Amino acid sequence: MIDHCGLDAESRFLDVGSGLGKPSFHVAQYPGVSFAFGIETVRSRYLQSIASLRAVLVAACKQTCQEVGDGETTPEHSRIRGNKLFMCGTISSVKTFHPFTHVYVQRRLPRLVVGKTGRDLEQKQDF
Repeated sequence: MIDHCGLDAESRFLDVGSGLGKPSFHVAQYPGVSFAFGIETVRSRYLQSIASLRAVLVAACKQTCQEVGDGETTPEHSRIRGNKLFMCGTISSVKTFHPFTHVYVQRRLPRLVVGKTGRDLEQKQDF
């Protein structure tokens, strides 16, 4: 996916129907996109993605953090950044994909047609 889609550190990645968030986790690590955002309609999957994100961040902090008095830790040279966000909701009312540079959809969605500006979208019938 990285080579085929041209993902890089400047990319902003949207995962529609993100489930547990695996694609977002992968692109946030390598190539290290600027931002990865997942949106999921099924609440239980969304909650699992949040639990996974928390576990990854805690593990990363334990591996790469230094203790700073009172048992607090601060990140030091962590490869895992806070550049992932998950949301429980629907994409059906989206009018634009701006500011995302890459949109990942695993399942079938209503057809979205890019408008004249390249940012406005018009919803069409299902594929």
